[in-house]
Amino acid sequence: MVASAKFKDVVLFITLYILLSFPPFLVFNREIIGDIQDRIVLDLVTIAVIGTGLIILITALLLASEGVDRYNQFLFAPTDVLSVLIEFSFVVAAISWWFVPEFTEWAGHNLDLDAMLLIVLVCQLPMVLFLSLMTAIGKAQ
Repeated sequence: MVASAKFKDVVLFITLYILLSFPPFLVFNREIIGDIQDRIVLDLVTIAVIGTGLIILITALLLASEGVDRYNQFLFAPTDVLSVLIEFSFVVAAISWWFVPEFTEWAGHNLDLDAMLLIVLVCQLPMVLFLSLMTAIGKAQ
């Protein structure tokens, strides 16, 4: 029963993240998709690395299920300033995948794909930090 609830929380967390990031990225950043396709060679090694990365990510989220559960609670029922800040960090992390390339194009900056990826990864840090803190608090209780 507990494993089912943990898995459900992780699936909800990942689903929300993907819905906020992937479909808008495909709509807004069609010109970047060609650059990404040119840089990624889909061979057996790349597919194995991506699959291994996904397994590690899901395993880590299952191990951090207390934090994921708290994150989901904050996302659906913000009660104070801290919960709104945590919710904001999640939204920033998710939308950064499509917003950073859109914003750099709109602002007229000519950033390459590596620089944009670095900015996107920096946008992930607050979410990861809050998730880590909430997991530590959950395990301490």
